[in-house]
Parts: sequence; C-alpha cells; structure tokens
Amino acid sequence: MKGKGKIELSHTMHDWDNLSEIIKQSLSIKKHYDFFEWLQTYVAKSIPHDVLIASWGNYTTGQLHFDVASVDPSINTGVLMEGDHEVSPLITDLYHRWAAMGERWYVLNNFNEMGIDTLEKCSLISSLTQMKSVLVYGTRDLRGKNDCLYVLFSKQVSNGLNSSVLDVLMPHIDATLRRVECLLPEIIEEPLSLKVSLTSRENEVMEWVCMGKTNDDISTLLGISINTVKNHLKRVFNKLNVISRAQAVAQYQVTVEQIK
Repeated sequence: MKGKGKIELSHTMHDWDNLSEIIKQSLSIKKHYDFFEWLQTYVAKSIPHDVLIASWGNYTTGQLHFDVASVDPSINTGVLMEGDHEVSPLITDLYHRWAAMGERWYVLNNFNEMGIDTLEKCSLISSLTQMKSVLVYGTRDLRGKNDCLYVLFSKQVSNGLNSSVLDVLMPHIDATLRRVECLLPEIIEEPLSLKVSLTSRENEVMEWVCMGKTNDDISTLLGISINTVKNHLKRVFNKLNVISRAQAVAQYQVTVEQIK
C-alpha cells in the first residue's frame, strides 16, 4: 500500500509541475496561432485532445459564436463561419447537459451519448464522428450574459483526468482565450512563415500529413522510403519553424489559406 501511495503522490506532483509550466507558457500568448500551439505543446499533456471548440452566446435563442483550435484540417473556425451547420444543435445539447449536471464538467466516452449519429452528416460532423471521447466544460458570464462552453474532442478514449488539475486548468484556458482576438472573416492573422516555399514533394508529403497519414502510409502512397519521408518532414519543420507534427499541420494550413 505504501508503494502505491508513493506512485499516486508522484503522479500528482507530475500533474502540478505540468500545470505550472502551462501557466508560465501562456503568458506570452498574443495570437490565435500562439493559443493553438500552446494547447498542443503544453495543455495536451494534462488534457489530451485533438480538437477544441469554444462557443459562447445565448444557448436558448441559438445565437452562438465559435472558435476552433484543431489538428484536423477539416475542423476549423472557417468552416463554422460559413453559416448554418449541424454543430450548433450538438454544442447546444452538450451545454444543456452541463447545466442539468449542476454546471460541472463531464466526459463522454460513448459516441451515441453525444447524439452526433442522429445528425445529418456534413463534413464537420463526419470528422467529429472519428473522435472517441469529449470533455465538456462551461462557464457562466453573469455580466456579459454570454455563457461559454469548451468542448475538447479526442481520438482516444479518456482514461480519467485529474479533477483538481482540471478545475484549475480549464478556467485558465478560458482566461487565456479571452485575451486572444476572435477570428473573424475580416481578421486574418499573418502566418509565421507566409513566404516559406516548399518543394512540390514537400507539399505532397504535407498534404498527406494533414489527412492524418503516418510516415509509413506516406511512404507507400508516394513510393518512397520512410527515411526519405522523414527527411522531407525535417526540412518542412525547419522551413515552418515548428517542432511537432501538429504544429506543422496548423502552420501549413494557415499558409495555404493565405496563398489561395
């Protein structure tokens, strides 16, 4: 029993060390891309997730606004800006569940519980159906009358979260996002590497990476060795000034959108 206690204590200390680093790194966030990079590089260590959908507004009238931070290229703020879509009733349902549960965060690992399978399959919903779990966290805005809901989707089933760490971290995520200007059609952030020029082969590799393909998959699809794929990605990372696959995908997508 003593050994088990030490393991649990060690695990708790590790969680709080991560939390301290997360808060420290958030202080330099100024742009939407900084927020995404912070989520994937630091926050994901404590709250594993692939997509964060933030919504705020009036959940009774359905007048909602959205912001998205996602490693999946088919799930982004631009898609939600295009007009009516099936994500609104989904998010509204998750909000009412949160309110009915005493305004406490909750996790769903059963996709049927989310009600997505009953919605008409648009591209956004089809992408969300690939997720295995969802964490829902809400906040009341009594002054602005705009309640806010944070929905974190993950391709992995949640095996449990540290409740104490989560109760501290989620309000900090809320406060951090409020410092970042909301992405609107007229607000386009300058990508960190707008003038980066990738070779045709590097673009091919990144297109497959954005579709979620592994190095092994890309090797087979392009008829090149895995080492060649890795070398292409290494050069892409250097050109985009990123250190992870998720960061490369996000920066590549921003650059491509600016070129279009």
